[in-house]
Amino acid sequence: MRSTLAACGVLLATAAMSSGCGAKPADDVGRVVAAGGVDFSATLGVADVAPGEVNTVHITGLCVKGSGDGVVTAVEAAPNSGLVVRRFTVLKEMAEVGGAKDSFENLGLESDRRAVEQKCGKGIAGSALYVEIEPSGSKSVHSPYLTIESEVAGINNSFRYPLGLTLCVVGEKNAKFCKE
Repeated sequence: MRSTLAACGVLLATAAMSSGCGAKPADDVGRVVAAGGVDFSATLGVADVAPGEVNTVHITGLCVKGSGDGVVTAVEAAPNSGLVVRRFTVLKEMAEVGGAKDSFENLGLESDRRAVEQKCGKGIAGSALYVEIEPSGSKSVHSPYLTIESEVAGINNSFRYPLGLTLCVVGEKNAKFCKE
């Protein structure tokens, strides 16, 4: 009888603590998401890349779904892909750059912006995410996705963006993904 009363007391205490006590409902906390969604799979390839050559690519539009301000904290290629994300930036809108064989500095892109300033909604293109990428060595590289990490209202989140990135090194014909 005593153990039954103790168990009931623990259950009541747990239910009372989880009922709110100032906690934000999960629906109120925002998330940084891809403005066009992630229900697709595509690959962007750059041919004749010199080893160590830097390329700048527009990845997607980002928006905040829900409440709060969003900040992108990291963008990473798939592990062991050989693709290096040197840096990233989030611009208010898409710049007149894309697939450029050049660095942020030479293209005039700010490299220290992280804020996602647009809220999600119908017809919203979102804040433009750009990455500066290069192969890690002298071989062609392919990453089937990028992981985008963010923070909204103090809560960290991440998602995989299914845009594959391929950098085919000059003269490299052995890599399967460069033949396709």
